[in-house]
Order: sequence, then structure tokens, then C-alpha cells
Amino acid sequence: MNIEETVQFLHFVRDAKIKCVPCLVGQTGTGKSDGVGQFSYDINAVLLTLYFSQLEPVDFLGMKKEINGKTVDCRPDWLPDEDDEREFVLFLDEANRAQEDMRQAMIQLLTQHRIHTFKLPKKTMIIMAINPVSADYETYQWDKAVINRIAFVPFKPTSQESLNYLKNKTGGSDILYWAEANQELMTNNDGFNTGVTKNGKQTNGLTNVDLSMDSEKLLTPRILELAADMWNKAKEKSIGFAQMCLSTILSSDNLYKFMKYVEELETIRAEDIVHRLTQDTKAMDTYKAYLEDGRVDILCALVDRVCKLIKDIDFSEENNKKNEAIINNVGTFMKMLPKDVLLSMSEKLMYGFTIRANETETRKRIVPKPDMGINENGIIRNDMFRNIIRDTQLELKKLL
Repeated sequence: MNIEETVQFLHFVRDAKIKCVPCLVGQTGTGKSDGVGQFSYDINAVLLTLYFSQLEPVDFLGMKKEINGKTVDCRPDWLPDEDDEREFVLFLDEANRAQEDMRQAMIQLLTQHRIHTFKLPKKTMIIMAINPVSADYETYQWDKAVINRIAFVPFKPTSQESLNYLKNKTGGSDILYWAEANQELMTNNDGFNTGVTKNGKQTNGLTNVDLSMDSEKLLTPRILELAADMWNKAKEKSIGFAQMCLSTILSSDNLYKFMKYVEELETIRAEDIVHRLTQDTKAMDTYKAYLEDGRVDILCALVDRVCKLIKDIDFSEENNKKNEAIINNVGTFMKMLPKDVLLSMSEKLMYGFTIRANETETRKRIVPKPDMGINENGIIRNDMFRNIIRDTQLELKKLL
């Protein structure tokens, strides 16, 4: 199942009150956690995630203490009170990498929705995720009592689904636009099974596993997210430094291909478009050549750079004359874009940019500066920018 189908299945299990535990089976870094996060957001549930590869038994089961000469169990700190009326999604990630004590306790959790005498809140849905059994993962065999309560979901997001998610999550990056045009280089989940069968026997996992160092640097969604973050920050120092950084996570072949793409990007700069496009014949000819060749990867990267440059321009009234040329250049650039790229640029101009807010991956929108032409509600207040968006919307209506 891809991401959309997986989320649809999770909704069905919840809404129809099916008595099973959905278990997403997929390689690391392919978006299983993100799919569960999207589902939790859809139903407005509190997401509780337990990473079993990192847990000690006491973390999962709670500690013990002595009361009146008797040993009693303490409630684990991750477990909400039974009478909590909120809806919860309890996500057991990397569940087939749990230690023996936790695997035994997992039977009680799945069958009775409790740990020791402490029950889960009534509105709690349990979802699991596991990695396929192969030489790449240290996994353990499950008890039949666990296996018989699980609905295994082969998790196979499409490359485009993963890229769309990452572009929205990171605000865009040259490396994501390059990957979108070279999706054949991305890895997926083909060639594996769940690693467990209904009779409880372990099965072979990934086939034809290449354990060479370069094979470890596949273009998985997680690697692309890391590469996008690294590239966006390291290139501020220098392109050479950014290339050196990327060499630590990309294969030599993929790094070479990406850097060739970066060389192409440097043939036309955002500054050329914003400040000189209608007057600079060379810039216009280069832009037209990419349009004629259908180089959406180059165009998307240019849109990203142009929008980031625009947000730093002073659009106060005293600069109106200077800005008229900018508006003309940007308007010309936008009206020549393919409709999908044009729509993306319109949204970025109207609503700002999505960025990573902190290490917990909370997202927030950049609040535009008062003189940027967009107020805190995303409303165009500057006449020149209003005209750009108006003209763009007219062009979109014609195209659509």
C-alpha cells in the first residue's frame, strides 16, 4: 500500500471498529512514522510513539516499588490515565526489535489494552511498524498470540508521495527537485516480505542485498530529507563545502549527478530573474531553453530561489518606482511557467514558506515582514503584489 492507501486502511479499521492491530512493514526511512502521524492528525488524536529498538524493559513496563511490605507495579510514564477522554494513537515502532521481556508484555497490551493493571484510555488505537527481516536488521521472532492479532500492511509509498511530503516539510530544496526528475534512482520497498508468517516462522527478508558501503547510501526518503537539510545549510558556506558534506550520505554516483544538476542551475540565478529578466537577453534565452526542454527540476528550483529572494525585498511605498521593474520581471517569469509550477509559486507568494521550526519537527509558517506586501494572515496588501497574484490567477484560469 502507498501512503494514501495506508491512511485509508487505518481510517477503516478505526471507523469500523475492526479488532486487529495494523502493522506497517517497510524499510527504515520510508515514511512509516509520517504515515501514522498523518493519520493521527486527521482524527485529532494524541500520538504516543514508543521506539522499541531504544527501550529498556523498565521504560516500557514501568518500575516496581514496595508498599506495606508488598511489591507493586508503577504506571509507566508514557501511559496516560485510564480516564483520559482524549483520543490516542499508540504507535509501537520497530516492534520486532523489542527485547524478550517486552515482547511478552506486548501480548497483554495487544489483547487486553493494558500493562499490568494499568489500562489504556478507552479511545486508544494501537498501530505497529516493523522492518523486514534481512541481514540489515536485528529482529526477533514473535509469539503466535501476537501474530494472530496483527494485520500486516506492506508499506510501499510511491516516490512522488515521498517527494511531495518532503517538499512540504522542508520548504523545498535543490536536491528534492533533482530527485523528482530522477525518481528511478530512489529506492522503495519492493523485494521484501513481512519477515513473519501466520505459523510463526521467520521468513527471508530483502532479496539480493548488496552490503557494499555505497549501497548503504540509497536515496530513501529519510536520506533525501537529511540531504535537503544539509544542502540548504551547507551551501551558505560554499558549494564545495556543501558537496563535501553530501559525500557523507550520498553515493559517489548520485553525488556526481546532483552536482552536474547544480552546475546547470548556476547558468541562471534568481537575481537575474528578479532584477534583469526582461532586459537581460542571455538570462531570458537560458530561461526559455529550460522551458522548451521541459526542465521542471530546474524551474522548481528557480521558483524556490526567486521566492526566497523576494521575501527579503523592501516593498515599502518609497521604493515603488524601483519595485515596478521587479514586479514586471517576476510577472513575466511567472506567466511563462508551466501551470503546476506556476500554482506552486503563487502559493508560496501568498502564504509564505514552510520551514522546520525545531528538532521536534513542528512546522510553522514564516510570518511575512510588514513591508513584504503580505500581512500575517497571508493577505496581499501591496497593490503591486496584488496585481501579480491577480494576473497569475487569471493565467491559471485560462490554463485549467
